Amino acid sequence: DLSGLKELCEVLPTLERAISLDLANCGLGVAEVNELAQAISAGATLTSINCLANKFEEDDLATLLTAIEGTSVRSLCGLTEGQTVADFSGQNLGPIDMKIMAAEYGFQGFIAAVVASLCCANNPGMVGKLDQYARLKTPDAHAEVFKHLTDNLKTSQVTEADFSACGLGPVALGHLSEWVRDATAPLTSMNCLNNSLAEGVHTIIKVFEETPRLRTLCGLEEGVEQIDWSKSGKGPADVALLSTELKAGRAAAAVARLSLSGNFITGSKEKDYAGSGRWEYDNDLSGLISLCDALLTLKNPIELDLSQCGLSVNGVNAVAKAISAGAAVEALAIGANPIGTKGGNILIEAIRSSNLTTIDIGKPLPL
Repeated sequence: DLSGLKELCEVLPTLERAISLDLANCGLGVAEVNELAQAISAGATLTSINCLANKFEEDDLATLLTAIEGTSVRSLCGLTEGQTVADFSGQNLGPIDMKIMAAEYGFQGFIAAVVASLCCANNPGMVGKLDQYARLKTPDAHAEVFKHLTDNLKTSQVTEADFSACGLGPVALGHLSEWVRDATAPLTSMNCLNNSLAEGVHTIIKVFEETPRLRTLCGLEEGVEQIDWSKSGKGPADVALLSTELKAGRAAAAVARLSLSGNFITGSKEKDYAGSGRWEYDNDLSGLISLCDALLTLKNPIELDLSQCGLSVNGVNAVAKAISAGAAVEALAIGANPIGTKGGNILIEAIRSSNLTTIDIGKPLPL
């Protein structure tokens, strides 16, 4: 039923003042786009239209771009003049929405002129492919579309970007790394957490180490003292990113407390299917080992919470080696992990030569 939209489109050319029109997530397809394009061509007084999260195809976007050429419309993403933050987080964006953003950069709309902070967090279907339950199925499925966006971002004014939980994989992360290297604006903050980075994490870490102006890969506030990542779905790659930040001492230089509680940071998982009750522990120690290495470099001791992280003997062994070697940890919480008697003995031995003042294995235990 297009009747309501048709009536709206008939009114738009009669308005004396230009307005912004929000049509995000309205299920717009070919017919609706054609009605809107006709209204714009007829002189609809619009400065901004939000077309994101609709059922667009490339032809529909081309129709809109042709219609707005030479008009007062300066945004297809719902932005307004002078806006410095574009927050598109959690809007169920897909690959076509990246094309809309890239197109707006192309015609030098509001997004290109003024936006300094771009947040696309929690849109896993933007770069990845989702299953029938809207869960990430295939990272990097739309990596080449993402490249089109990041190529346009290279000449943008963006200094802060958040692509956490956007379905990025190693390929998309490579495109992100290229933008960081080639950006004309002083890009200082990036958040690429909660993505399926795999071995691609080393690519962005290398770029971070070579780019001093980039202060964070985890979206941390400058001078943050407490990082609470408890029960936030972090994995080995996320811990590797944070470890790099702790070593570098940029935005994370003042961290005094770190909680990773409730995250399977060593890749522990249930066999076969969720709920099977059969577990494989410590499948990927890379992030934890990176963290332990970083702890040895810290100037000021921190409080570290590794409770409920699925650590078994191998995981606790890595932690034990670090604290016995002088890691800057003054308080450690490591309860509710399946370390068993063997893991417990390893930990007890390490404590004897550590800097710990408190260890929590379910309740605080002064040493």
